Amino acid sequence: MLKILNISTPVVNIPGCPCHPEWFIGTVARLLLYGLPKPKELDEFGRLKVYFGRTVHNRCIRRDFLDEGIFASNFGEEGCLLEIGCKGPFTHADCPVRQWNSGVNWCISANAPCMGCTEPGFPDSHSPLYQRR
Repeated sequence: MLKILNISTPVVNIPGCPCHPEWFIGTVARLLLYGLPKPKELDEFGRLKVYFGRTVHNRCIRRDFLDEGIFASNFGEEGCLLEIGCKGPFTHADCPVRQWNSGVNWCISANAPCMGCTEPGFPDSHSPLYQRR
């Protein structure tokens, strides 16, 4: 949108619903200490790759279930949550590593599918949240 309006202000996006506090503090500290990131340090949406360079799916604690073809069809069941709406395969964030609430939990550990809250268009382009995309 900024390019369309001929605004050349540099932007580093920190997505999330809400954004993880460590993503915010880490991004601000990085900018203060080192200045603007080089293009290779940002993904196509202007997010720092250190936080958003890999998908949730790649580091998911339920990844083995997917590899074995075991899918949950209801909440609370064992298995990959893809069939009940998990957006982890196309969501770029380090939630499985960083987790929330001082490293205590995150969506998948709480037996909920990833909602894709760090991806452009969230929530509208990811609706309905609890159906396979």
